[in-house]
Amino acid sequence: YNLNGNVGKVLIYLDINENGRYDEGTDTKVSDIASQVNIIALEQRYDYDLTEGFNFVSFPFLISGEEYRTAAGLLQKLNEIYNDSIYSISTFDGGKWKMVGQNVEIYDNNDFQLLPGVRYMIKAKEDVDISVVGQPIQYESVSDNAPITLYSGWNLIGLYGTNTKQYTAKTLIQDVNSSDFTADNVTQWTKDKQMYEGFQLSDGEEYGFDFTLNKLESYFVRITQGSGNWQPELSSNN
Repeated sequence: YNLNGNVGKVLIYLDINENGRYDEGTDTKVSDIASQVNIIALEQRYDYDLTEGFNFVSFPFLISGEEYRTAAGLLQKLNEIYNDSIYSISTFDGGKWKMVGQNVEIYDNNDFQLLPGVRYMIKAKEDVDISVVGQPIQYESVSDNAPITLYSGWNLIGLYGTNTKQYTAKTLIQDVNSSDFTADNVTQWTKDKQMYEGFQLSDGEEYGFDFTLNKLESYFVRITQGSGNWQPELSSNN
């Protein structure tokens, strides 16, 4: 079944006679044989509003096309579509930045894969709206998982998974601390100000302003103790 955009009510049926349309009395409505139907997108378009300068982004999906699942591959494709509007794509690896691209050059020896759970910074030459197509990561029940790897120190992370809980900086710290980790700070990059703004929770004291996390953006999380995989919670709105 192909569902494109917000199309309103959709009739889902089994095309018994394979003529490409619904025939009353011949084809079978799915609603007649199931009490609940869950539809998971095979591919979806994700829209990013980039501003001139630095943009901390997340790809909560598997990018369509293997050739675009590396920083060099995606950078080349985006610049083909959007008139060379992107300088570079960077990742925060082992406490240091690793960058692919500078002006119009591509540095293949610095290339890296683009993966859910690992977050990135895109430097744009100008304000530009871009779209990336990919397959969302299914995370609908406890049998699914969408782990995020955390290390001691600063981590650049983002949330992914179709039914991941909606976090704020405060609730993220609290949930991380309920596992085998200790976190005390979540910091975001505000594009309009081109500056960092953080929220800290330490010894019950709060510093800064809490904010909601967006799955298409990435955030710095400071871990003071522990390392390994952390599993975000499922949304309670099942």
